[in-house]
Amino acid sequence: MLVVEGILESIVYRNDGNSYTVARLSTEDGMLTVVGYFPYQPIGASLKLSGDMIYHDKYGEQFKVKRLLSKTTTYSNAFDAYLRSGAIDFVGPTLAERILEKFGEDAYDVFKSSPEKLLTVKGIGKKTFDKIMESFNDQVDLRDLMIELSNFGISKSLGEKLFQKYGDGVLEVIKKNPYLLINSHDGISFKTADQIAKEAGVKDNDPNRIEAAMVYLLKLSTNEGSCYLPYEELRMRIKDYLGVNDRDIEASEKQFMTNRNIRMVLEGGRVKAYNNNLYSSENYIALKINKLNKTGVYCPTSSIDSKINMIESLEGLSFASEQRQAIKSAFENRVLIITGGPGTGKTTTLKAILHIARELGIGYLLAAPTGRAAKRMEEATGDDAKTIHRLLEYQFNGSAMVFGKNEENPLDQEMIIVDEMSMVDTQLLTDLLRAMSPRSRLILLGDVNQIPSVGPGNILKDMINSNLIPLVQLNKIFRQSGGSKIVDNAHRINQGYFPILNEADSDFFMIGSKSEVETVDHIKSLVGSRLEKFYGIDPKKDIQVMTPMKKGLVGVENLNYELQNSLNPPNFAVEELVFANTVFRKGDKVMQTKNNYQVEWEAYTEDRIKYDSGTGIYNGDIGFISEIDSFRKTMVVDFDGREVTYGEDTLADLTLAYAITIHKSQGSEFPVVIIPVHYAPDLLANRNLIYTAITRAKKLVVLVGKEARLKTMIDNTYVNERYTGLREKIQGFYKVVLYDGEKNLFNL
Repeated sequence: MLVVEGILESIVYRNDGNSYTVARLSTEDGMLTVVGYFPYQPIGASLKLSGDMIYHDKYGEQFKVKRLLSKTTTYSNAFDAYLRSGAIDFVGPTLAERILEKFGEDAYDVFKSSPEKLLTVKGIGKKTFDKIMESFNDQVDLRDLMIELSNFGISKSLGEKLFQKYGDGVLEVIKKNPYLLINSHDGISFKTADQIAKEAGVKDNDPNRIEAAMVYLLKLSTNEGSCYLPYEELRMRIKDYLGVNDRDIEASEKQFMTNRNIRMVLEGGRVKAYNNNLYSSENYIALKINKLNKTGVYCPTSSIDSKINMIESLEGLSFASEQRQAIKSAFENRVLIITGGPGTGKTTTLKAILHIARELGIGYLLAAPTGRAAKRMEEATGDDAKTIHRLLEYQFNGSAMVFGKNEENPLDQEMIIVDEMSMVDTQLLTDLLRAMSPRSRLILLGDVNQIPSVGPGNILKDMINSNLIPLVQLNKIFRQSGGSKIVDNAHRINQGYFPILNEADSDFFMIGSKSEVETVDHIKSLVGSRLEKFYGIDPKKDIQVMTPMKKGLVGVENLNYELQNSLNPPNFAVEELVFANTVFRKGDKVMQTKNNYQVEWEAYTEDRIKYDSGTGIYNGDIGFISEIDSFRKTMVVDFDGREVTYGEDTLADLTLAYAITIHKSQGSEFPVVIIPVHYAPDLLANRNLIYTAITRAKKLVVLVGKEARLKTMIDNTYVNERYTGLREKIQGFYKVVLYDGEKNLFNL
C-alpha cells in the first residue's frame, strides 16, 4: 500500500454518478495520473491518497486510488483502527492500546517487518506472541482489506461477511455505491450503509443515497402498519429525513421506480409505492377470499336449526338471534366473520359450531396468532388449538424458515377457525390462505374495536368494510355473575362513555393520583401487598401491570425496575445474571419477545421426571426464571410447565414482565390488570388502547392516575392511519370471474 501527496493539476474525466475520476497530480517526483473512486476535489487542492501503482496497456503507469486521506492520515492510522477492532486474536482493547502507545504509527511496520519487538510490550510473552503472530499471518489475504474497511467504521465480523460475499471487490462496491451493501443480507441497515457512505465521501444529495433512503422509509412504514405509502407522502418523508429538495429527489426517481422490491401502482387516481411482497399479498388475499366466497356450499337449514335447539336443551342455554345466525352461517358459507366485544357470547357460539361440526363429521382446526391466544382458545373450547405458524408447520429447511403447509401440501380439514383476527397481519393471512384447500371453510373471530396487528395491514377492519364477506356481529351483552363491571365498562368506553367507578363490591376501581411518582408508589403497594391481602391472589402470577409506553416513570422499563426490586429484591443468596442493561434474578417474571420455533423445551413432574418435550416458544409467552448459572451465563425459564434453557445467543429474546405494554397484552387474559393512567402521546392514549387493556382482565381492573386523563383517552378516537388496499382489492376482484384453471391471477 502506497501513499502519495500532491497538488491536483487537472481532472481528465469524472463520472458524477459514481465518482469515478481520472486526474493529474503534481508530486515531488513529477506528474502522476491517478484513477479511482473518490469525492470531487477542486483544482489546486492538496491531496493525500492511498493506493497502488498499476500499469495500463494503453495509458501506461497509473496510481489506482483506494482512499482519499486527510493530511493527518497514514496507513498506520488505518491499522490503529484495525488493531483496536479485535481482528487479531489475543489482542484485546488493553493490549492494543499498549502496542500503539509503544510503537505509534510504526505499529504496522513492526508487525510486518520486526514482530519480535512485540515481546517488549507488557502482557506479551512467548506463547502469546506466537498466537498473535499466527493470527496476524493467517489473515494475509484478508488483512489489508480489513485495514481498509476499518477506516469506514466496519467491524471485524461485518468485514469478514462482506469479504465472503464480495471478496476484494467490496472496496469497489463501497466506492461505487455503498448502499448496495444493504441488499447483501449481512445485517447492514440503511443507517450503517449511510455512515459507510459518508466515510467514503458520498454527497448528501447523491441519487444512490436518496433511492436507498426511499426504500428504507417505505419499509419503515410497515412498522406503522401500512402496506404502501402515497408517493407524495413518501417524497415528503424523504425531504424531512435527508434534508434534500424536489430536484434532488427527481434525480433518483427512475432508479427508485425500477427497484425490484418496489411496486408503483396508480389506483383511485393516486400513485402508491408498495413493498412488492405486500402488494402481491393483498392481491392474493382478495382473490382467494372472493374465490372461496363464490364457491357454494350445501347445508340443510332445518337440520342446523334442530341441532341448535338440541344444544340449547342439553346445555340449558338460550342463544340470542345473532348467535343462531352465526352458527347457521358457519355451515352456509365458505367464509364467515364473527365479531363482538367482551361478554357477547363469542365463545359459546364457537363451542356450538364445533359441536355441530363434530356431529356432521366435518373436520376442523383451531388457530390463533399467538401462543397465549391459542392457549385461551384451547381452554375455552376443550379442543386443541395452535398458533397459525404451528398449524402451518413453520420449520427450518436447512437454509431458511418455511411453511410446510402450502398450496402443494394444503391443510386437509374442512373448517379452519381463527380467533383474535385483529392481531393477524397481511403476510400471515396470505400464508394461511395459501395452505387452505378449495373445499375448506374459513371462520374468523375477533373484536374490531381492539388495537390492530403489529405487522402491516388492517385485515379484520378491511374485510368487514368491503361489505362483501358474510358477517355476523354479536351485540347482546350477557351479564356476568356477581354484578361484574368489567364487561359493562368496556362497552361503555367503546361507546365513548365514562366508566362506572368504585362501586361497593365491584371489580372495577380507580385510585386517584396527582403525579406519576405517586402512581408508581400506588402500583408497588397494590402488587406488593394490598391486592394479595384483600383478594388472596399471587402477586406475580395473577397480577399484570399494563401501560401504553416503554419510557417514562410509568413506562414499562421503569415499572419493571421498580416492581422487580419490590417483589424480588437483590439478595446475596439469589443468583443474578446481567445481560445488556437488564438484571435477571431467579424468580423473576419474564416474557419472550419474539417467536422462536426451534427452541427446545422439556416438561417435568414434581419429582423431576421428564414426561414431555417439544419445540417452540412464542412472542408474548410469560414465564418465571427457575434457575440461573451466572458462570455459564445461562438460565432456565418455566413457561407454564415448559422449561427452556437460555444462553447468550437467546437472552436478548427475553425481557422482564412485571409490566408489559398494552400492545404486548393482545391475545392474553389475566386475573387482575393494573393500568397507570397519565399523559401519553395521542397515538398511545386513545380509546382503542384503553379498551383493549380493560378487556384483558378476567376478575379485577384497577386504574391508577387521573380521571381527567382517562376521559381524554376515551374521547381520543385518533388512530394512526394505515395505508392498506385490501378493502378496495376485495371489491375490485369481486367481479373477476374466478375458475380453477386461472392460476395466473394468483401471481398478481
